[in-house]
Amino acid sequence: YAEDYSVITMQKSSFTGNDAIGKGGAVYVGAYAIAQIIDTNFVGNTANEGGAIYADENSTVNILAKSKNVIVKDNTANGESNSIHLNNATLNLQAAKKRKITINDKISGTGTITTSGKVYIANGTELEAGSDITLSAGSGKLVIQNEQSLYNANLELKNSHLSTANGKIGTLSLGSLVLNSSNKVAIDIDLKSATSDNI
Repeated sequence: YAEDYSVITMQKSSFTGNDAIGKGGAVYVGAYAIAQIIDTNFVGNTANEGGAIYADENSTVNILAKSKNVIVKDNTANGESNSIHLNNATLNLQAAKKRKITINDKISGTGTITTSGKVYIANGTELEAGSDITLSAGSGKLVIQNEQSLYNANLELKNSHLSTANGKIGTLSLGSLVLNSSNKVAIDIDLKSATSDNI
């Protein structure tokens, strides 16, 4: 629990099977607080909002994979897939070289998500309908394994690699997309049917 305006650090931990009646099944980050979460997994946590993490107004949550891969999966809010709820908050996902962060549950709310390093938005992940979230991918690789996972999100790529290559043709429907000349994008292409992923 991070009180309003506080700074907390958690590292080399695992939050598994926690249950909260209110917000943040494993971690609640208060307004204007900062949470540094290093080499920590969140699996099977539940709450009314933010199955694993609830980030309140103007708070910042930094999830870092420094010495091991990080996984966020099987978390629920009100019985539905939900790992992180942002209440006008910022979520930074940073993976060191040879490390990755995989998020396998929905992310809901309003705010900004930034990524650097290898970040996988896996099959179960999507930005919840009605969420107003801007995703900014910095240097590194952002892998979207399900094109529907970022439906209507605003995506900004900065010197990064975006991959929607998952072996099937799909459509990535974004609210907006900003690229620069040094970005790389990998998509699925079916030469036989002359179709490809659409962004």
